[in-house]
Amino acid sequence: ESDAFLVCLNHALSTEKEEVMGLCIGEIQNPDPAVYQ
Repeated sequence: ESDAFLVCLNHALSTEKEEVMGLCIGEIQNPDPAVYQ
């Protein structure tokens, strides 16, 4: 059970990092504030 929990936790953390990186890259590529409305 602990292994499955760690896998889920690791996946959640890696996904969160990818989303944060995606947001940072998106801000660089699309500086238009209208995107966030």
